[in-house]
Amino acid sequence: MARTGDAPSRGMKMLRMIDRATRSFGTVLALIVGIYLIAQTFASSTGATLGISMLLIVGSAITLRGAGLSPTVVSAVTGAGSVGLVLAAAARLYDAPVLGQPLQMTILAITVAMPVVILRFVLSSTRIDNNTVFAAVCVYLLIGVLFGTVFTYIAEIDGTVFEPAQAIDNNRTSSLYYYSFVTLTTVGFGDITPVGGAVRGLTVLEGLMGQIFIVVLVARLVGIQVAQQQR
Repeated sequence: MARTGDAPSRGMKMLRMIDRATRSFGTVLALIVGIYLIAQTFASSTGATLGISMLLIVGSAITLRGAGLSPTVVSAVTGAGSVGLVLAAAARLYDAPVLGQPLQMTILAITVAMPVVILRFVLSSTRIDNNTVFAAVCVYLLIGVLFGTVFTYIAEIDGTVFEPAQAIDNNRTSSLYYYSFVTLTTVGFGDITPVGGAVRGLTVLEGLMGQIFIVVLVARLVGIQVAQQQR
């Protein structure tokens, strides 16, 4: 027979696992991958934007916890995101686009803040572990998410800044997230081309940021590893 204390012990273990998961950058990495898959697979669905937004809000809360920020900040960000989601759902239900603007602003702020917060965590780390590596990968991928979001907003304002315009119009979110990651990794297939001055500049900036980040990241991780070995 199981001992009386087994059930509480299992419950405590489960709570500790959940707490670790909601502080782990491995969880954030999984959410970022989920965001990209949703953007590529369900971009034509009306709920794709809400799904991506929800994952970003959850990811931002885990990021803030993992980086050691106060619970007040985590609650404030989560609350603002939740309100934005409710308003965006109401905007679709009642065909009132203005109600979706708070969520757009919140998501843009989150996509800018998340890589900054995680990068600060990586650069301030004094030892390498799985969480540090996951955090570094998260920053790299979030650069792609950030530029994909910016490109999408720009294309919504002016549909002529990318060619071919027909492909962008048919599946804007999917196409421009794809374009962002192709640019970030400097693969450059050339199937989507920026023709506006602003998006050309952003394209070059994203490619440079991707390459510079990898160089800085490798140097940082190698430096920490050498220091660990010396200690």
